[in-house]
Amino acid sequence: MHKTFGFFVVLSGLAILLTFLYIGLNVTEQGTQELVGLKETRQALFFATEERGLIITFAGREYALPWKLFWEKLQDIITEKVADV
Repeated sequence: MHKTFGFFVVLSGLAILLTFLYIGLNVTEQGTQELVGLKETRQALFFATEERGLIITFAGREYALPWKLFWEKLQDIITEKVADV
């Protein structure tokens, strides 16, 4: 019971920290763009979903996480294991 509670406390703290980081980066970027007069492009930290999966934009670079491909492979593995039993 105590180990599980500690795990959830640490996980909650990490979620709160990442939320503050996300909000802070986006507010700072928006303020900077308003001061400089640039068109709004989200490049500090932004999440979007596309055909190829989850796209994470951080510091102007895009990283693709092909979660749809991972999900299909996981389903194939599960169906193979069920067919073997």
